[in-house]
Amino acid sequence: MKITTSTSTCNSSDRLIASFDVSKHSLCFYSQHTGNEATRHFEKDLPNTTRAVEQFLRKLEALTERLGLTGLLVVAESTGGYERTLFDTARRLGHKTLLVSPEHLSKMGVIESNDAGKTDRKDARVIHLLARLGKTRTHRELPEIYRRLRWLTAYYDDDEDLVTTARQRIQAVIYELFPDYDKNATFTFGVTGEALFDAYAFDPYAIRRAGYSRFTRKMKRRVKYVRSETLEHLFEQARASTRHKKSPLETELLTERLKALWEDYRRLTTRREAQREKIEALGEELKSCGELPQLDHLSGITLFNLGRIVGETRPLLDFRSKRALLRYAGLNLRERTSGTFRGQTRISKKGRPLLRKVLGQATFPLLRREHLYGPYYHRKTREEGKPAQKVKVAVMRKFLCMLYSLTGSGEAFDIERFTRCESQYRQAA
Repeated sequence: MKITTSTSTCNSSDRLIASFDVSKHSLCFYSQHTGNEATRHFEKDLPNTTRAVEQFLRKLEALTERLGLTGLLVVAESTGGYERTLFDTARRLGHKTLLVSPEHLSKMGVIESNDAGKTDRKDARVIHLLARLGKTRTHRELPEIYRRLRWLTAYYDDDEDLVTTARQRIQAVIYELFPDYDKNATFTFGVTGEALFDAYAFDPYAIRRAGYSRFTRKMKRRVKYVRSETLEHLFEQARASTRHKKSPLETELLTERLKALWEDYRRLTTRREAQREKIEALGEELKSCGELPQLDHLSGITLFNLGRIVGETRPLLDFRSKRALLRYAGLNLRERTSGTFRGQTRISKKGRPLLRKVLGQATFPLLRREHLYGPYYHRKTREEGKPAQKVKVAVMRKFLCMLYSLTGSGEAFDIERFTRCESQYRQAA
């Protein structure tokens, strides 16, 4: 028989649990208190504004004093930002705040009333029940530098998607204007592609009117080391495209559209690079105060990616263990077994999706054979035949755990310790 001991996480009875179902414009409040063999229930709807919330919390403070309780515990579901007015006001007034998981709320709602229906009043009651059972999450007020990093990481990711969309639209317009143009995106948005846009806006009729000699001279003035074969090929493509004989009005319309899209693309790339510089500056600040391991000297690891990772995780030492950190990232393993049935073990994907995306981008360069996880990746995929995606996820887990361990120990990265197990490392030392 296996016996384990754990600490109870149920809420003590010396606080009044104030549970709120939060929406954009309103709050639905529920609480209850048991005394003298009777239970009193409290319910109220109020606007989701700073003044209304502050006035109501003041009334709850007076109620806790009359009931002989020591404080107020404010609990709500994470709603993507609508709970901030409630929590910021509660913390300013000195009250403790906690979150409940939306998944816990959804499933506990069925248990609470044996009904899959959903209302604001029911959700407030279920949140109160979850708080009494201790099924809550810590509501952490991030330090200012981590809040800035988190916002910058989200903004950079949004702009990265916008840049990708802008490039796709540009290539679509180029195909309409210049049908025989066969260069890839790397060429189009590289030095030669930029010069071709600045000189001729990818207009094959303008290229043909200029003539081959003038075209090559103009391009070589803009791109010093461009190959003559490339220019000759572009000119022949332009001549072939002019056989479609688009009208001047069509060409003018497509050219104007291309110029507008290219201007948006340049604006987005400039803004993205500015955000990258800010992330690197904040990462350098965290590295100098010991909250970020010094790993950017290793091939494939950049300070930019390290900054984005800790921007999504918050301070790594806030987590009790590596398992808690993996659970926060949604990289914890989920097992499915029942009797003789053995399902596949997968990651839960219940944490922050942007953190997993950033981790994937940060560890991808490390899979090269000569880089940090290259030998491990190639041994698992080539020699042992493991699926590449599973090995990539394993590398993401290993890298995140390594960041946690280095931050907690404060030690510098040691390649000998990294490549050997603890017993071998101690024996060699």
